[in-house]
Amino acid sequence: MKLFQQKQAGENRVVLINQQEKPIRVFIQRDMTLTKDEIIRAVITQYHPILHGYFAETLKGAVFLPTDKKLTSGEPVVVHITKEPRSGKDATGRITDEKPKEATDIALTLSEKYHIPVAEISSAEMDEIIDEAMESHIKLPCGGEIHIEHTRTAWTLDVDSAASTTTLDIVNKEAVSEITRQIILKNMGGLILIDFAGSKHKNTRQMLEAEIKQAMSEDTLSKLSGWTPAGLYEVQRCREEASLMEKCSPNNPIAIYYKIRRAAAEYRSGKPIIFAAPSVLALLRSSDLIAEYHPLYDQPISFFEIKESFHG
Repeated sequence: MKLFQQKQAGENRVVLINQQEKPIRVFIQRDMTLTKDEIIRAVITQYHPILHGYFAETLKGAVFLPTDKKLTSGEPVVVHITKEPRSGKDATGRITDEKPKEATDIALTLSEKYHIPVAEISSAEMDEIIDEAMESHIKLPCGGEIHIEHTRTAWTLDVDSAASTTTLDIVNKEAVSEITRQIILKNMGGLILIDFAGSKHKNTRQMLEAEIKQAMSEDTLSKLSGWTPAGLYEVQRCREEASLMEKCSPNNPIAIYYKIRRAAAEYRSGKPIIFAAPSVLALLRSSDLIAEYHPLYDQPISFFEIKESFHG
């Protein structure tokens, strides 16, 4: 395996590559968002009687604390983040007596775990790897295809024989291996539904069940629920971190903020002139980046433009 890292402007991007030279996991740690295993100071804001816990505010956003302990509004606490914020939901944490500290650099953790060195790569190289990892249309060696969609309810993966001239069993076997990689690579969480080719046949289901159990045996976050009445294979996967699609979504102002920071680093003469959505500019103005800002009201969040200024 190989381990690549690109660290810049408060963002730490790390990718793990398998022996087939394919990415199998992407990790993104950002200094402005709560990260799993980070320990941070917070202040209690309110109690939620239905969820049986408290909401607290940190310098990086809100966190929910499921606890039976009696707390009061305004009370300071130290929180250990157990689940990252995702899909409009706040982070989850637990109250701790530990001292506040940033989450450990994931590259160092992986390097020690797999006994492999960390190699620094350029921003452009990391962008290329992440763009590939976010692909939702996957072609299999046999000619089959996998189509991936994500809604608020579930992830759906459809296996299509497409241009393949081989049997459906071969298409499905290749799909199982690739689907396992995609689930972990994209860090899918919650309900995952897989529509295999020809999966309505009993013999096909039995063969696929064995393949799936073997392929996903090392993924401790996944629970295999089996076949639904509609012939879909169901997986339930624990959410501890936001998915890759959420972290790098073109509609995520934070993702665009870091993209602009990486691009602005290439401008050496004077301060850059940045045109971007107001929500993105609000993040930039609170940073240490010296630039001239102009809001764009008629463009999507993903659009931005940087012009070079030769006046300091």
